[in-house]
Amino acid sequence: GRIVSYFINYLDQSHAGRLPKGRLAKKSFIEVFQESTGIRLRRLEQRVEAAIAEMDLAKVLGTQYGSPLFFSENIYYSDQDVPVVITHMYYRGDCYTYRAPILLE
Repeated sequence: GRIVSYFINYLDQSHAGRLPKGRLAKKSFIEVFQESTGIRLRRLEQRVEAAIAEMDLAKVLGTQYGSPLFFSENIYYSDQDVPVVITHMYYRGDCYTYRAPILLE
């Protein structure tokens, strides 16, 4: 019952106008984006780093100013290898664990 993450999506205004807001509550942003725009996303580049909650983020996330956060930036590329969506994600450090598989050959 508490907010543990906050996402901000950046995209071209012409694409944003095609997104039906009612469907965003039922499906992921990326699914709705691809279905509504007809743009197929092929890959993403992700960057994850430690951050702290500045005043506005602390208020949104229900935590204290200066609390630890995970910050993740995803840049989504179309099948023409053009960046079309950038997502900034902030996660409360006391509520989130980052895990990634690593294959060793």
